[in-house]
Amino acid sequence: MTTGRDIIAAFAQGTTWGTAVSANAAGKGIYILSEGLPLKSGEHLRNEELAHYFMENVDLGNVDFAGDISAFLRYQGLDTLIAIAMGTAGSPIQQGGTLAWKHIWKLSNTLTGLFGTLAIDKGVSIWEYPSVKTHGFVITCEAGQPAQITFNMIADDLVRSNDGSPVNTSLASVTYATNALRLLFDKATFRINAQSGGALGVGDVVNISRFTLTYNRPKSGLHVLGQTTVLEPTGDAVPDVRLEVGVDEYTTDAFLNDLRLGTAKKADIYFDSGIEAGTAYDYDFRISLPHLIPVEGSAPLSSAGKIVESVTFEAIKAASNPTGMTDRGPFYIEVINKLATNPLL
Repeated sequence: MTTGRDIIAAFAQGTTWGTAVSANAAGKGIYILSEGLPLKSGEHLRNEELAHYFMENVDLGNVDFAGDISAFLRYQGLDTLIAIAMGTAGSPIQQGGTLAWKHIWKLSNTLTGLFGTLAIDKGVSIWEYPSVKTHGFVITCEAGQPAQITFNMIADDLVRSNDGSPVNTSLASVTYATNALRLLFDKATFRINAQSGGALGVGDVVNISRFTLTYNRPKSGLHVLGQTTVLEPTGDAVPDVRLEVGVDEYTTDAFLNDLRLGTAKKADIYFDSGIEAGTAYDYDFRISLPHLIPVEGSAPLSSAGKIVESVTFEAIKAASNPTGMTDRGPFYIEVINKLATNPLL
């Protein structure tokens, strides 16, 4: 019997769609909470010709693999997966001669060529997805809890060690960046002000109780003659980025007034681990949103208790870098950790 305690999951960036690479190496391990990329057969092409009372023949057609992987969000350890989903990473900047390195991950116009191999040792067999496109993610965090991230994935195929010939026949050499360093809600600060206003400061802090950042980049893979698996997925629509914030005690109409007036905002969510560069290390994680448009708000009545409030913003690309920010968005992420190399090939 195999349990979730026994699994090993690893991810490595690839270079050729449909060709697996080895993830059996130091630093390739990813701690996950759940995985939802099921084994599938090809589409059942039913023979529905006349003169049959019951189905007598089914052919197997195209196969599509799509699903999610969820994990705790850490200051280090998911760098490649996040950078592949966003598109732009670059070389990190060393911080003051310490062992801390600053990474800036930005959204690129295209994700072409950005994918990797996902391998999961489930004890009975290794499940290898040769090429996986990470086309979005959802980051959530609420009071008293660590942040989580759910990656949206499309894979070309699934090869199991008991039913094929995966590249990753063992994951014994896999190691992880850390099993600690989760982003905790009590280490977070949310700031928001007018999009055309000054740089975000202490006067712009709002005490929210939860947030959800949804980054959706619709993609699908193309089926062509001679194969049942998909080519590298390409874009289907304009990406959609939304930020929902919630307050567990409705005390002001500020958010709802912005919604009524359509007031453009800018904001950031900053996690400070408390581990500072003076110790030779530093771990920070900042999500910046240069241009937010409020689209929906509510303060519903559901009990005799406190009235809760929520507001949802659409994050769009700004005309120029707003004061205090270094990119136009719709969002970008700045991370400080110990990774001294570009997480993308």
